[in-house]
Amino acid sequence: MMTNFVNRKRCPVCNNSSIIELLSIPYTHPNIVSYFKRLYSKYYYPEINIDYNLLDGANFCVAECETCGLIFHKEVANDFIMVKIYEEWTDIKHNFQINLKIHSPQYVFNHVNEIFHLLSLYNNKSPDKYKVLDFGSGWSQWSRVAIAFGLDVYGHELSLAKKQFAEKFGIKILSWEKLTDHQFDFINTEQVFEHLTNPLQMLEYLKKCIHSESIIKISVPDSSRLKDYLKTKIDWDYISDTDIFNAIAPLQHVNAFTRPNLIRMVESAGFIIIPAQKMPYLTIVNEENRDKKLKTLIKKIRNEIRACFSVENERPDTRTYILIKIK
Repeated sequence: MMTNFVNRKRCPVCNNSSIIELLSIPYTHPNIVSYFKRLYSKYYYPEINIDYNLLDGANFCVAECETCGLIFHKEVANDFIMVKIYEEWTDIKHNFQINLKIHSPQYVFNHVNEIFHLLSLYNNKSPDKYKVLDFGSGWSQWSRVAIAFGLDVYGHELSLAKKQFAEKFGIKILSWEKLTDHQFDFINTEQVFEHLTNPLQMLEYLKKCIHSESIIKISVPDSSRLKDYLKTKIDWDYISDTDIFNAIAPLQHVNAFTRPNLIRMVESAGFIIIPAQKMPYLTIVNEENRDKKLKTLIKKIRNEIRACFSVENERPDTRTYILIKIK
């Protein structure tokens, strides 16, 4: 009996009931167990600790919406299982160390560039007057950079350990109920919406936490190649951590967005896309004719970041990324 899972019979983006099942395999099947042992143990726990009795009767069931093309999990773990995944089945210290390794200096510089760009869109405010929310903050990589810019930073996160970690850096953690007590200038959702059972409803809820000029960033894995991948025979023994399959990773990535259905979702919630602008990226300068103070300052920042983050296992950016505001 599937007691710990929610059965989604309609598309979570467009609410259409016309869906096609692409793949279905029990969570207790040896292929899934093998996948968890190889991939999940790398990022969450050195020794696998999943209680498969809690997954009995549930399937890793992947479907496609015939209307908007979203590929998604039909059966989604409920809050009870999610707490198990992120708190009880997870070795927090191991997960933190892995995050340090894969989030290289360039990853941190990307956050610097992004926040610099956002501040340029609101040049009438001083940084300390800019109120931001890191929704699904994880280990607070984005939040810590925002703090360094002097922004007024809030966070929302499920994991108790990650909430406590964030508070050490002055990030103000809010409960779900307290979010709507605030009006944020910017909400960051980095790799969040692919995890949500009801992404459209979540976006509508976040709309209550912003004003007419606010911006929300949505960044999710790029799943544009996933449909073609699922047409092939899956070799479960050779799925790597960079494989496109992980856009629909069992138990976690329950929505595999492409840019068109992501745009459809935000428009359904009453948002418009902010037109793409050239990002004013900060770069490390080495030219001899550049200002010596600027070179010294940038070199110092670069070295301090490198002292905190390992450069091994750096990954290419494979996100679908949009900025939106209320229509």
